Amino acid sequence: GLLAFVEGRKRWLTAHLLLLVVAAQLHLSALGLAPVTALALVIFRRRVDWRQVLWGIGLAAITLLPIGWYVVQHRAEIGAGLAGIGGQPAPITPRAVWAAWMLAAGANLHSAAGPQAFPAFLRTVPPPGVWLWPLTALLAGGVLFVAWQAWVARRERRGEIALFLLGWLIFPIALFVRESAPVFPHYFIPLLPAPYLAAAAALDALGRWARRGRWAMIALPTLIAGMQAATFVALILF
Repeated sequence: GLLAFVEGRKRWLTAHLLLLVVAAQLHLSALGLAPVTALALVIFRRRVDWRQVLWGIGLAAITLLPIGWYVVQHRAEIGAGLAGIGGQPAPITPRAVWAAWMLAAGANLHSAAGPQAFPAFLRTVPPPGVWLWPLTALLAGGVLFVAWQAWVARRERRGEIALFLLGWLIFPIALFVRESAPVFPHYFIPLLPAPYLAAAAALDALGRWARRGRWAMIALPTLIAGMQAATFVALILF
């Protein structure tokens, strides 16, 4: 998507549409990228090669033929299943935001050590809060910065890119705000790497504004990444 829309590499637009449909067939969470794509087609419409869009739609339609045939053959069972899901309560909860944060920040990584072993594992690594909360602040700051840029620079190219990135941050989460089924962190893999791009943009802007503190803008994410990497390696070796 970034190559196709932001950098204007037209041939990647076909690949983007094809891969979007393939990803949605692998897991429905990828459907959260469909409105992001629609938003990008509107924002960057003057630079879109619509022939590539048609090629992408055509190739994506071909990949839908097997699953379409399956749906036709089992339409009664599928219809009954969907009706059952539709009849269940679907409250609006913050769990989607919580799960997206867990994935983006790497929270609860220690749980992979197992319910019995994770206390022992935590004694072998830096306290998670040392890097988790600074990273959370960076991610939240990135979202706020992108939203601000999308508004104040809405008539400029950087504003267009910020609006695209803001949609990428919102729509994959919005898909699961109504909780008709349990929500898990891996559902938000399509969100990546948008939170980190937003955080990096905020850090870059802050570094240009506070030139004397630019070293801190480099040191902070480096330190966070180093501790995360050390925690991950320790988990593998645990």
